[in-house]
Amino acid sequence: KLNDFVIDFVGDSDGLLTAGLVALLIRGMSGNTAAAIQRVNPEFIKAAGISQSLTPGRNNGFLNMLAMMKHKAQLIDAAAK
Repeated sequence: KLNDFVIDFVGDSDGLLTAGLVALLIRGMSGNTAAAIQRVNPEFIKAAGISQSLTPGRNNGFLNMLAMMKHKAQLIDAAAK
């Protein structure tokens, strides 16, 4: 079925910490369908203890990256239909 395809993300950053956050999101989100990506709850960063290790600015950046990946997945899914 057309809606069964999975999405793979790529990305990088010059900053080591940001590159690690990008890698974490890529590893967790790649290989999932757009529907599964949309169901990712941003609160997972609290449950995983990630937010306690980040400054508020980095935490916001992490959440923005997640939101952008969800948006891109939605666009890819819409374009494929």
